[in-house]
Amino acid sequence: MLLAAATAIGVQIVLLEAAASAWLQVVIGVLAVALVAVLWWPRLHRPERIRAVGAVLLVLLFVRFCLPLAMLASHHFGQAFLEARRDAALATLETAQTRLEALEREQAPSSPDDDASLLERLRRYLDEQAGRLDLRTRLEGLRTSLDAAVGGVIDLIVVFLVQALLAPIAVLAVLWYLTRRALAALGARK
Repeated sequence: MLLAAATAIGVQIVLLEAAASAWLQVVIGVLAVALVAVLWWPRLHRPERIRAVGAVLLVLLFVRFCLPLAMLASHHFGQAFLEARRDAALATLETAQTRLEALEREQAPSSPDDDASLLERLRRYLDEQAGRLDLRTRLEGLRTSLDAAVGGVIDLIVVFLVQALLAPIAVLAVLWYLTRRALAALGARK
């Protein structure tokens, strides 16, 4: 799922670069001039020409402006509704990482104290070993940390999927519907 979200972001970047290209700007400009000429010049004024030029121009305008608009809408949607969830998931992952590092440090043997007597070192060693043998508590702490980490990862996947896939697709679907309505209105004009 995370791979799909990352791929969607890559595709969005390529489409944004293509939509901002100079050749598309030139084609849109030429079509806009052609539409004005077809509308104002009596000899060229034919409904089928108006529909054809207008339809191509609307589709290219959709490509040029709706993709960036969808990305902006997705970004603002993410800030408004997903940012708190993303921050909470990242905090959960950081907390889980800290807990796991603490458990790892507890596992590391302590450095010997040369000033302590042999009896003190033996007592400290036995206390450390007894603490390590409390396996049930250690496993429960490990399970709790891993459960929190998995929950955080799932929340991050959901946030990235919504922001990288679902929100842009929903915005593009609405904009495409509006474009189709405009094309239908242009076609109904005779």
